[in-house]
Amino acid sequence: MILKTTEHFPSQAAMSVLLAILFIRIMEWLFFHYQLISGNSFILVVFVFLLMSAFSLSRLRQVKMSAFQLFLFLSILALPVISVMLQSALLSDRYDYLGRSSLQYAAFICAYGVTWFLVGVSVSNFTPHYSVKIPFLLLLISFFFVVQSSNEGRVDYAYLREVTGVDSYSHLWITEGLIIFSFLSYAGLKSLWLRVLVFSLSVASLFLAGSRSGLLFFIVTIVFYELFFSNGIKAWKKVVFMLVMSPVLLAISYGYLSLINPLYIEHFLLIFDRDSSGSWQERTYALNIGLNLLHRQILFGDPTLLASELGNVGWYIHNALSGWQFFGLPFFLVSCVAYILAFAKMVQFRNIGKETPFFRFKSLMLLYTALNISLTVFVGSSWFWFTLGLWLAAAHNNRQKPVVVSKLSFGS
Repeated sequence: MILKTTEHFPSQAAMSVLLAILFIRIMEWLFFHYQLISGNSFILVVFVFLLMSAFSLSRLRQVKMSAFQLFLFLSILALPVISVMLQSALLSDRYDYLGRSSLQYAAFICAYGVTWFLVGVSVSNFTPHYSVKIPFLLLLISFFFVVQSSNEGRVDYAYLREVTGVDSYSHLWITEGLIIFSFLSYAGLKSLWLRVLVFSLSVASLFLAGSRSGLLFFIVTIVFYELFFSNGIKAWKKVVFMLVMSPVLLAISYGYLSLINPLYIEHFLLIFDRDSSGSWQERTYALNIGLNLLHRQILFGDPTLLASELGNVGWYIHNALSGWQFFGLPFFLVSCVAYILAFAKMVQFRNIGKETPFFRFKSLMLLYTALNISLTVFVGSSWFWFTLGLWLAAAHNNRQKPVVVSKLSFGS
């Protein structure tokens, strides 16, 4: 297999992501492991955000934002920080049955989220040329390690938690990386066969990783994407071809049939059986209680209610309403409007012919994230914030010609 040379993704963008990950890990240690930062000293985090915001805004000097778009941008950046500061000043902290501080939990979500928002801003307007071989190889490596870690058709997280000593180790750790590698690879390929290969590897990896909603939403995202970017009967042909060929390629590539574990298949099918799914029942309970508490969380949110009423600060509503719970109604409304604006931009950019590989990657991220935040994930999801940054800072005045995508090819 020969990988044709393409222009690489700018090193500055990669550095932004690496710095963000480093910053997030430092914040995690300070908040949860060493508890060096309390809710009352959150001003330190605010100072860091101001520095990062100044950097991000400096990247936007050549982006022509409307007054409304600028308002949304600044609101997404400021409202979570203001909410956490008001919570720290006006609310009495509550601890859940695991000993977690409600205010520190909200502060960490704020630090984590705003950081990823700024990463999205930093990356959004870099030159949209990148090498498809990098994410493709990372996807192959990820697939290899997932297969190596699997036992009877699934990744054994109990064993991994025992070996690593990390109690929170779950499919979420694997899913986020797989999704971004898959979308970067898929967006940079024009060959239908290679797209099917990427699709198949991604489906197999998500299946082994045990991510039921991630697998379902990934497939739905690809279907919506093909229907959106293709015309008429051609779109349906591509969708049907991919859905039919993927299981065949799975069977050929690594013995798909040998992975059929009846117990594991039953575990996956529980996503369609609400009465038997413990996860569904827990989320439904949290939703019912959470909806009744929203009127007490209007101004700037109140995470202490989760600890006092539910006993667990992690029992938030698993959709966009969690933004209301943690940061108040204003943030919830602003984020919803921002996603509507992002979809409007996606349609506008497609209609004027700006279908660069990076634009297609951003579109995949938007479709996938919108499905997740509407149905299964909470406001602490990294992709919720990252996608907001990608689209809110996208330039309307980018006159760059669409990039001719180099393809992976087999043979000489």
